[in-house]
Amino acid sequence: MTMQKVRIKALKNNKFAIMAGDKRLSCRRDRISSAINSSWTTKELSEHTRELLIERACLRMEIAIITQKEQGKKNSKSSVLIAKKLKRIDLITQQLNDREKHVE
Repeated sequence: MTMQKVRIKALKNNKFAIMAGDKRLSCRRDRISSAINSSWTTKELSEHTRELLIERACLRMEIAIITQKEQGKKNSKSSVLIAKKLKRIDLITQQLNDREKHVE
């Protein structure tokens, strides 16, 4: 028996598991049925935020590809390109963190 089943059984057997509701209502619901029948809303990301996340992931992959191609070479000029991409990643991360702060 899983812990979830144990908790559900304990809630079913507990006479204090009934939710306090309006006394004018004829039927009262317990915590289990209200949790099962409740509707959950999911927070969707805005299109701009989603595009920033995708761009950041693409930049990280580009950096990984560049470092893999330049591996083993003595004279590599890819460090400037990687530095530009890292700056862009930092900027995107800062924008995303600022958006999270404003939402809270």
